[in-house]
Amino acid sequence: MRPLGVVLSLALTVAAHGVWAAEVVNIDWGKSQRFEMQRSIAPGQVLELCGPLSKGQGVDWQFVADHPLAFNIHHHIGKQVQYAERRTRTKSLTSRFVPEQAADYCWMWTAPAQQAVRVQVLLRY
Repeated sequence: MRPLGVVLSLALTVAAHGVWAAEVVNIDWGKSQRFEMQRSIAPGQVLELCGPLSKGQGVDWQFVADHPLAFNIHHHIGKQVQYAERRTRTKSLTSRFVPEQAADYCWMWTAPAQQAVRVQVLLRY
């Protein structure tokens, strides 16, 4: 079962972006303190990786996609979406994210309406 915050996050994100289908994956850091996955995102659909982070808990992250797509890192304060990172068309990014407050944060990719996109993701702290 997903935490209520993640479910609300998905509902608000879907409403804000006009996307009607999304796959939400809970981040499981495991003993290695890393999370990896590869996924194909159907045309116009969303992949969202979500999990709680503490204030100051830095995460090194990177992704590579086979076609440009929209990407963001966000969390919610009530009904308001707060973006830490936001790109409209990119195939790859590498960075470090350090939250300024504890919250459920989501890494989100949206495939263009006309094309499926395969994405490979690595998160680690």
